[in-house]
Amino acid sequence: MSDLRDAVRSLQLEYWYIHLVYHRNNNQHKKTRWWRQFNIFKRSINKILQQLDRNSGNKRKKEDVSLQNIVERPEVQKLIRKFLKFQLPSIYREFQNVLTMGQFVTLAVVLIGLLARCRSLLMKLQSENKIEVIGEREREIESVKMIDEMRSLKKSDEDLGTEVIIEEEEQKQKQQRSIETKIVDQDIATMDLVYNTDKKRNEKSKKKSKKKSKKKKSAIDDIFG
Repeated sequence: MSDLRDAVRSLQLEYWYIHLVYHRNNNQHKKTRWWRQFNIFKRSINKILQQLDRNSGNKRKKEDVSLQNIVERPEVQKLIRKFLKFQLPSIYREFQNVLTMGQFVTLAVVLIGLLARCRSLLMKLQSENKIEVIGEREREIESVKMIDEMRSLKKSDEDLGTEVIIEEEEQKQKQQRSIETKIVDQDIATMDLVYNTDKKRNEKSKKKSKKKSKKKKSAIDDIFG
């Protein structure tokens, strides 16, 4: 019980630091990409604290209500899970980019420190939740069902797998044979064309030589005849 109170108070203190950093750097960095993630960081922590205050305010009249019951409320745990699983990785990436750029190293270290501190505090608040344990059991049951379904699919596909592979190999062999026959036909056709063109050229050259020889003989006969 005291651990939960300390965690909530520490989270409130960390939010006060976040709020201070926000107001001191808003005018300078509000147009940058990482500042959007810092806004998400600030709003998420603020929503969690508001939800805690709202639930505790509604139950102030009942003395039996403990802080653990307030923390274990589904709306509080939903916000914590959303931040830890979905928002925190992208926020950390952007803060890490600010550090690697080297222009605002001190600010980047402060941002990463705030993020790490808030993460550890939210993990403490989340660890007290019984609903989370139930959710993990449901996920384990679903994963076991999925594994069983995958195994059944594998068993049903094992008999058909070899036939499919054989058909694919036969189709590949047929395609290769058809390609080889096409290449051979193309080579034969080109050889025929080359042979025919060479033959025609030889015939034309022979005809020309015969005509020239005839013309020369007729001229000599005319002179000496």
